[in-house]
Amino acid sequence: MKFYNDKAKFGWTTERSVNSDSYGTLILDYAENLMNLMEKHLSESKKLEDVWRDDIWNAKGVEQQSGYSHSVALNRVVRYWYLGEKFAELASTEFSELGLEGTRKYFEKRHSEVRENAQKS
Repeated sequence: MKFYNDKAKFGWTTERSVNSDSYGTLILDYAENLMNLMEKHLSESKKLEDVWRDDIWNAKGVEQQSGYSHSVALNRVVRYWYLGEKFAELASTEFSELGLEGTRKYFEKRHSEVRENAQKS
């Protein structure tokens, strides 16, 4: 996982240490898995704008997220990841078109689908 600078790396390390309970770990593990998955795809010469939408639903641990914890994890990607600003720009553009209520419904629907698929597995 690549950080955008040393301050971000320190922030991530600090956040990991103070959020070591099961809930904090659940969120931060998912955020880390997401960043690693996107980095894997980028190393395969894929573009962030082509992978981020699917990756936020395919990273390990997504099935354990609530709508709120998912948004917290995505915020951590923005805050610490070396491409966090670009990720934020892409997500903001996508979700601003849906509006607040549309975004909420989108996340509820997708979380339902993820949980159903996890139960089938």
